[in-house]
Amino acid sequence: MCRALLVDEAHNLSDRARSMYTALLNRADSRRAAAACKGSHPALQRSIQSLVRALGNWVVQLRERKTPQKSSSENTDLWVATLSDTERPPEAITRAALKVVAAVTQLWEQSQAPPESIGDWLKALYRYLCIEQLASQDHRCLTRAETRDTHWREQQLKLLCLNAAHFLQQCFRQFHAVIAFSATLRPAAYIYGQLGLQAQTPYLQLPSPFRLEQLGVYLCPYVDTRYRARHRASDALVDMVARVYHSRPGNYLVFFPSYQFLRQVAKRFAERFAEIPLLQQQPGADDSERAAFLEHFSEGRRSLGFAIMGGVFGEGVDYVGEQLVGAILVGVGLPQMNEEQELLRQAFDNAGNSSAGDGFDIAYRYPGMTRVLQTAGRVIRTESDRGVVILADYRFADPFYRALHPQHWQLHTCRSGEALSRELNHFWGTE
Repeated sequence: MCRALLVDEAHNLSDRARSMYTALLNRADSRRAAAACKGSHPALQRSIQSLVRALGNWVVQLRERKTPQKSSSENTDLWVATLSDTERPPEAITRAALKVVAAVTQLWEQSQAPPESIGDWLKALYRYLCIEQLASQDHRCLTRAETRDTHWREQQLKLLCLNAAHFLQQCFRQFHAVIAFSATLRPAAYIYGQLGLQAQTPYLQLPSPFRLEQLGVYLCPYVDTRYRARHRASDALVDMVARVYHSRPGNYLVFFPSYQFLRQVAKRFAERFAEIPLLQQQPGADDSERAAFLEHFSEGRRSLGFAIMGGVFGEGVDYVGEQLVGAILVGVGLPQMNEEQELLRQAFDNAGNSSAGDGFDIAYRYPGMTRVLQTAGRVIRTESDRGVVILADYRFADPFYRALHPQHWQLHTCRSGEALSRELNHFWGTE
């Protein structure tokens, strides 16, 4: 009997595998779990309180022995340890966690159950103990502690997986064949390294099933969306969005790298083009709010929406026919820089895997371009769709990014707003 594993949307596999082999304990949730056991489960409460104390004592020890690193969060100290045979996660916390598990086991043996309200917390605790056993040199032990002068300061212990390729290889060995597929698995060397695939693994790149004339792709290098230049980019982007919308009114989405930048441009757009209704993706929106946003993008509508690149509206949504006639991609999709992303970059720099690029490529540029390609792929979904993709950033002209463009993209470079309008009028036949 042959067993084959099919992995759809495989471009997400490396991130999700790293998350699967990452675990987090925090003091606040543990305190709430202990409080939930008060009165009804005294033995379990005492064991959880011991874990709370162990987390606090661990931070005290770190502050006595080591200087904290700079954290991206205000009022937070950070310590990072590379795990090895000699340096493991704090044993006192592991022992305390095991005592909690023993208390829960004793309850089950007595035909009792822990409070239902701490179910998710217990899952996180079990997860921590499992990952603690699996943790290797591909993990980092991160400790975060608030420095604000409050009675209860939050403290976190995280076992962060930076590379899950080895774990994926172990999973793949259970199958006779593994087929990973996605529209954005490029380049091969990067994908092989992230997914734990062997160098001799066949790599098949198929041509687009759509006709070239269905999609117009326009590069606008006159816009600089780098973080330090964003305060100057608003007017150029507002003008670009208006030109694209007026070239052929319909449903358009503009994708930004952050909510802050989105709101900045939205405010300026509303000032200059108040007659065009503007929808904005909101952080933390629930399912009903997301559905309401998507309802505006239906056949026969003329909706303009601002959304986040790599978010729920930029991947996994089929905008068929006239539901989306154009997408403007603001920037090259780089993940937000923080200490965890920087640890990922440093890990691959130290590994010296030149065939897949340096650490910055692996931690930022490749994932960013995957977001771009996934988002651009929302525009053409069937054989009758027709639409445009606007690449709004000079970096898209860089050879690194040009090498990652799909073969079916017929790129048109527009060095001014006027040039963009001419190209769009030609595409839509409105000259």
